[in-house]
Amino acid sequence: MASGSSKSRTPDARGPEAEFLPEVAELLAYGRALLAEWKSELSFGVRYNRRMRTRAGAAWLRERRIDLNPRLLARHPEQVHETFAHELAHLVVFVRFGRDVRPHGCEWQQLMLDAGFEPSRCHRMDVTGLGRKKRKYWFLYLCRHCPGWWIQRHRVASRCPDCARRPGWVYRADRSPAGHRRLVRIARAHAAAS
Repeated sequence: MASGSSKSRTPDARGPEAEFLPEVAELLAYGRALLAEWKSELSFGVRYNRRMRTRAGAAWLRERRIDLNPRLLARHPEQVHETFAHELAHLVVFVRFGRDVRPHGCEWQQLMLDAGFEPSRCHRMDVTGLGRKKRKYWFLYLCRHCPGWWIQRHRVASRCPDCARRPGWVYRADRSPAGHRRLVRIARAHAAAS
């Protein structure tokens, strides 16, 4: 992957937040300055990833790429450079020490201090409205060994109450009266066919 390239549905991967965020080329230049300060010769890529929800950034160690959350960072543009340095420090630590050190261990913390930032494991930015909305479901379990069936609120590895074997099929519907009725219809058809 070329440095800073990104596949996106919009011409600018930063999306409508573009005016608040630095260009990828600016981040690459900032990253090269940090690497010079850290005495590292690392090649890396950067992209804005609009699919990210509440994470500010992510370091992809094997690909040596940094993804940044444009929606979250547009709300907090003062945090872009710190987030970028945080993820770049992960790449440098991985290249120098491999997986033998803790992700936010003393090696990573020293790089953050050298960059002029407080070594903080998690961001404290407001993520209101960026997280996934949790949908609630009913789960229907159909036994493949007997005509047994049961409905539960949570998906767990259940056993058939009749024969104590694992279920053969699992169906899901919204946790609403209509969803429950749909699952009961499926269960009755299964019992009639068995």
